[in-house]
Amino acid sequence: MLRGFLLFVFALALVGIGALSLMPLLWRWLPQSVALVPAAPQFAAAALVLALGFLLLRARKTALLAFAVTVWNVVLVWPGVGEISLSPAAQAGAKPLKLISFNLWYRNSDPGATLAYLAQSEADVIGLVEATPRLKAALAPLRLLYPYSIDCIDRDPDCEIMLFSKLPLRKPYAGKTDGRFPYIAQAEIDWGGRPVTVVMTHVAWPFMVPYRPSPVVAALVPARPRLPGVPDLAQSRQAANLAAHVNKLPPDLVVMGDFNNASWSRVQIAFREATGLDNRGHYLPSWPTFTWPVLRLPIDQVFLRGGLRASRMGLGPSVGSDHLPLEAEVTVGP
Repeated sequence: MLRGFLLFVFALALVGIGALSLMPLLWRWLPQSVALVPAAPQFAAAALVLALGFLLLRARKTALLAFAVTVWNVVLVWPGVGEISLSPAAQAGAKPLKLISFNLWYRNSDPGATLAYLAQSEADVIGLVEATPRLKAALAPLRLLYPYSIDCIDRDPDCEIMLFSKLPLRKPYAGKTDGRFPYIAQAEIDWGGRPVTVVMTHVAWPFMVPYRPSPVVAALVPARPRLPGVPDLAQSRQAANLAAHVNKLPPDLVVMGDFNNASWSRVQIAFREATGLDNRGHYLPSWPTFTWPVLRLPIDQVFLRGGLRASRMGLGPSVGSDHLPLEAEVTVGP
């Protein structure tokens, strides 16, 4: 009796996990289904637990099916994770450039803790998104440690991007990406005797369908950038706009921020292929902080290009936001 009940419950759970795992395959017809892609590690772990449960209940065929769901999700994740490798410069002991990418959260509950963390971080460059006028004012003391900064918060009510630096900023800019979304804050710094460009951004959620103008209006506006093989979402269009922009920048480049998707998503795979930027080799589940760590999703990213290599990637503490900060140490190589 108990065995039959457990088999029923486990089978029902497996059907649900399997359906959620396969739903992103419908991205051409249901673009928002890709919002499930970052949860593939959780689906893999849940299916593995069910496989073990079925084995204990001596339901070997169903256990094999559950294991297949686990493998499916692992295969999905692997292209975005891959192998972690240290740069030769890092192994030789060169001083790394320390970066922080942090979504402050509009409803940040403890800006004092946020300020204390950033002030003690010893980062060279800090990028912030969801920086409201309230949070900008609360973080004003950072300017004592970070005398160079750029943002567009005061002149554009939709802008929520900030960039702080201990190093002088050359060619600073904050605003829309070539007149389109997303907003960016970018500047060039000198590190290791060469220029390095840092771009901070915040890409749309994977639920937002893009605005579609009438055929007459569409014929009058310039053709927008596109990425191949991606769902028709505002997120995809913003990633295409960003790709077109960063391809005009020098090769040594950091692009970081809240990308609202995982490194194995179609959008980020296409973005990497279009730009030569890379964010693979790390699994950093940064959101949301109000859940157990095993349920968090890796939607904040740090992309590198040119002679830049990551010597360390990690997560910072919870300091008032629904996101954890990303901490990156980057070395400049040949």
